[in-house]
Amino acid sequence: EFRDNRIARATITGKPAEFEQQRANSAQVARGHADEIVYDVNEGTVRFTNDAWLSDGQNEISGPRLVYSIRAERVQAEAAPGGERVHIRITPSTSHGPQPQP
Repeated sequence: EFRDNRIARATITGKPAEFEQQRANSAQVARGHADEIVYDVNEGTVRFTNDAWLSDGQNEISGPRLVYSIRAERVQAEAAPGGERVHIRITPSTSHGPQPQP
């Protein structure tokens, strides 16, 4: 979908359709896939539907529907009523801050 000769919304379908974004001020790349991906430029969101999966390179989330806010770098997940659940895998940070002194 175009507005003022620019892409306003893009819908990608596949088995799976894939998404990749270099995260701002970071070497990390956000990657995801789903049967359908809808990118809304004005809202700054990417919606993943059916067999959705998203990773920031360290943590993962999967479920029937995910909405990734590119600007806020946040994910909203929804489970299917009476069906597939949302799964999250969080990997603890390997950086160690100051250790408590004995």
